[in-house]
Parts: sequence; C-alpha cells; structure tokens
Amino acid sequence: MCGSGTFALEAAAMAKGIPAGWHREFAFRHWPAFRPGAWAHLRRQAAQDRRLPASPLVLASDHDPAACALLARGVAAAGLEDTVRVQCRDFLDTPARDLPPARGLVALNPPYGRRLGSAPQGRDLFREVARKLRADYHGWRAVLVVPERTLIPLLPNPRRVLAVRHGGLEVHLTVVDIP
Repeated sequence: MCGSGTFALEAAAMAKGIPAGWHREFAFRHWPAFRPGAWAHLRRQAAQDRRLPASPLVLASDHDPAACALLARGVAAAGLEDTVRVQCRDFLDTPARDLPPARGLVALNPPYGRRLGSAPQGRDLFREVARKLRADYHGWRAVLVVPERTLIPLLPNPRRVLAVRHGGLEVHLTVVDIP
C-alpha cells in the first residue's frame, strides 16, 4: 500500500539525515534579498549531518506493479537505493518471517473513496489491515490514513487521531501502538 511512495521516500531521507526539500528548487531563491553564499553555507552544514544506514531501513510494497515501478524510479532519482527496498507484493500477504527483526513503524495510506469502491469494501479492507497488524506486528507502531472515523475502532489500540484534509476529503491520521 505504498502507492507512489511519498512516505517511503520521506522516511528514507530522514534516515539518511537529508533535510526536507533537499532535491527541490525553492521560490525564495529568486527573491531580491536571497543570499546565495549564505544558502550554500547552510547546505554544506546540512550535508555534514548525512549518514549511511547499514542496510535498507525502509521496506515499501504495493500489489500494483505500476506503483512499484514509479517508486523504484523515485528511489533511484533521489539516490536512496541503499535505504529503500521496493517489493511488488500485497501488504496483507507479506509473511511475518520477511519482517526485520527490530520493531519499527508501519505507515499505510490504504485505498479509499473512488480508489476502493463501496463502503463495505472499505470496512472489509480495514478489518484485514487490523488483523494483519495484530498478527504480525507485535510491539510496532503504525500510522494510518483512515478515511472515516467509524473505521478507527477496528484498529488495535489507536492512540492519537488527527483530522486532516487530503485530496479534498477529511481523513484521520491515526497512530496505533500494536500490543
């Protein structure tokens, strides 16, 4: 359920100490008060904080081959191949034995709305996600984009819920501590 991989790319950049927006051009660079020398100094300082993880820390998967290909291109373009492992398979079918030994964070943006279909299909998907988290991710934390507040009680041990706008819809960013 990684889709185009925004969560995976941001997590990998954080793991390597790459500041947000490192590979982007910012409009403020065209302001009259912009000082290129000061900006270059800030970038040099930020580059000193980079680190190289011992192995891929971010595992990203999706059952859609097109999404996996898109993410793989994004990973390569950002130079994050050493930090992200892209797998084309369904989160719900990932065996527990393939998880890293250390506990971590699961970030999911499951399909909802027009991408999913009917409300009963959405409820069924969230039941399956909750079942998978309970079965295989003991002691992990999860952050999920939940489209309807009524789905939150299906998740194991929801701790925090933040209502946000995403794509014109109100969704609920939900933090779950999996017992």
